[in-house]
Amino acid sequence: MAWAQDAQAPGEPEEASAAEQSAPTSAEDSDGMIVVTATRRAGTTFDIPAAVSAVGEEAIEFRGVSQTSDLVGMVPSLQISEQTGAALVTIRGIGLIVDTGYAEPAVAVYSGGIYQPRTGSGMLNSLDLERIEVLRGPQGTLYGRNATGGVINFIPSAPTDYFEGEVAVGGGSLDSFNGRMMLSGPLSDGVQVRVAATGNQRDGFIRNLTTGNIVGDQSQWGGRASVRFLPTDNLTIDVIGQFQRASTAPISVLVTPPTAFDQSLLEATTGEPVLFTLERDAHYEESDVENGRLQDWSVSTQFLLELDDIDVKLLLGYIEGINRFDVPQDALSTPFIEIARDDLSQAYSAELNVSGSTGSLEWIVGAYAFKEDYDANLNFRFPSTELIPTLPGLVIFSNGVEENKNLGLFGDVTFHVTDSLQAYAGLRYGRDEKSMTQNNLAILGPPPGIATVDGCTFANPETRSFSRSWDNFSPRVGFQYTASPNVNFYGQFQVGSKSGGWNFTQPCGNPFEQEEVNAYEAGVKTQLGRGSSLNITGFYYDYSNLQVFTSRVSTAFVVNAPEARVFGAELEGRVEIVPGLSVDATATFLHARYSEFVDTDIVTGITYDLDGEPLSRAPDFTMNLGVQYDTSIDLGLFSSMMVRAETFHTSEVAYRPYAPEDREDGYWLFNAFLQFDSPADDYSLRLFARNIGDEQYLTQIFGGGVATAGYRKATVGLPRTIGGEVIFSF
Repeated sequence: MAWAQDAQAPGEPEEASAAEQSAPTSAEDSDGMIVVTATRRAGTTFDIPAAVSAVGEEAIEFRGVSQTSDLVGMVPSLQISEQTGAALVTIRGIGLIVDTGYAEPAVAVYSGGIYQPRTGSGMLNSLDLERIEVLRGPQGTLYGRNATGGVINFIPSAPTDYFEGEVAVGGGSLDSFNGRMMLSGPLSDGVQVRVAATGNQRDGFIRNLTTGNIVGDQSQWGGRASVRFLPTDNLTIDVIGQFQRASTAPISVLVTPPTAFDQSLLEATTGEPVLFTLERDAHYEESDVENGRLQDWSVSTQFLLELDDIDVKLLLGYIEGINRFDVPQDALSTPFIEIARDDLSQAYSAELNVSGSTGSLEWIVGAYAFKEDYDANLNFRFPSTELIPTLPGLVIFSNGVEENKNLGLFGDVTFHVTDSLQAYAGLRYGRDEKSMTQNNLAILGPPPGIATVDGCTFANPETRSFSRSWDNFSPRVGFQYTASPNVNFYGQFQVGSKSGGWNFTQPCGNPFEQEEVNAYEAGVKTQLGRGSSLNITGFYYDYSNLQVFTSRVSTAFVVNAPEARVFGAELEGRVEIVPGLSVDATATFLHARYSEFVDTDIVTGITYDLDGEPLSRAPDFTMNLGVQYDTSIDLGLFSSMMVRAETFHTSEVAYRPYAPEDREDGYWLFNAFLQFDSPADDYSLRLFARNIGDEQYLTQIFGGGVATAGYRKATVGLPRTIGGEVIFSF
């Protein structure tokens, strides 16, 4: 990762061995580069034949990474936006762009080695982490859950065999406040404990032009406890429990007005004109009733047995998540359509893998089992009770209960052909089984009878049941050639898949098919001396049945685009100009397009042939450029200083593929960070300024309709924020 001396290496899920983690500098090698385990073997970004990036502990704290969305600009090809408490992640144009409930993320998120099945869990606090690893591209032959887009893995800091602690408090713009603490050390011989907690809150920044209220407040708090047992010299048992709760107000702004028909209908119903604006900087907000709550907790246990040439690892996990929100579905100052959703997810996972080396062979074999029970309730009402309290209106109650089972068997082997040439191959077999029961009830005044919603006619009330399974084989083959001690080449081909399912938010549960991709990747990695490096990666994806988001009048759901093509190149580089002064950069050139897809736009009612149109959140060009200077100073209270200035740029972003109004113009963001450290490293002062130019930009655009169709609403990126924190260490 091109950031600083501690952020040049990448990875994917799974932690290093217990022996590596017990030392305070376990995440770094002798050159200060992060040690990661993307191929289940400790190595740096130079050693690993894959497109991976890592953000180390120092970078996480210095740049204030507190949730997944803060990684944008730090990792090539990564795009993240938020919706009703969910983190919507895409890598190289591939990902879930809306939280539909039943569609699984294309980018797998792990915390402490445990797969997070719900998109809301992607907002996990980046609390007390050793590092964050990001793998770009499909995976599945090395570990855990398969994914077509990539992996983000949060790796907590491990308990230590010595006492240490930290307390930090801070604040800044939008009346923000944050605090965190950490304490670690031995509890007794062979038992080590680490506890950490955090909390933060901020005010909103969107003004409802009708009421004049400022809305969009957010707060988040949580904690983690880790216990490490060392019963023998070669057996390590890690138990991690964590809890998080967030209150969000996911605010949208109107970017195009309702159709004339919808507007006249609403004016006739309410007796008042419908207020809207096309000026994004006016920050028109749809209403003040939006609110949401995200809550999850998890516990995991890892057993690691290290024998002479073999490691045996067993990882057991449980995670429970709740996502509740109540929002208007339209984009009006007084909502016409209201939607309330209440999701409960309970997921269990188990993974057993055995790895080792025999002569010229390094190998790993494993098995993975996953089960999720998902229960969701979705209620629509229009007109809303806020608009016309006495009118019965149309109310749709929909309940869906899904059981999702996944079994994976995987293996991977690396053969050292010569000292310079390695060949590797892997295979994964996966089976997904899903069953769903859906209960629908529509009320248009009394009594129930027959209802038609989104062209779906059903008996009212009605219960529907669905079940299906998918089998897939995902091979991987590749090579790595070390041309010199400072130059590595690699190339690989792999297949990825993501199971299909049903749309709970559609009364007839319209199904969508399994997504599959053939992925080709090649790259060169170089070390240029004095901590400088340059990595270049090229890739080509051939997708079939790509799962994409679309919408109708009442709701949103997933359909399949028969074919899509993605290709591009990524660059990561860092150079040290003089000792202490470095420049780093990342850049992505991306061409992500549908090659076969026909869909109808809810806004215009027009059916489009989208061949050649861009995928959502897949800009043709993105880059991040940073300059950092570390130096000693003599200021009495402080003896060293780090200062960093950086800029992030994206070209035009298509959030929907239909019209120019569905795209956001390219924009630049500028950030700055400053840190002072005490002579004894027992206290520090950190200051930051983000979006210094106060750029106004959209992070998502949704289409919707009231009676016929006709408007676009969007979420807005944070304005300029300035703040800091004081950290005390002991």
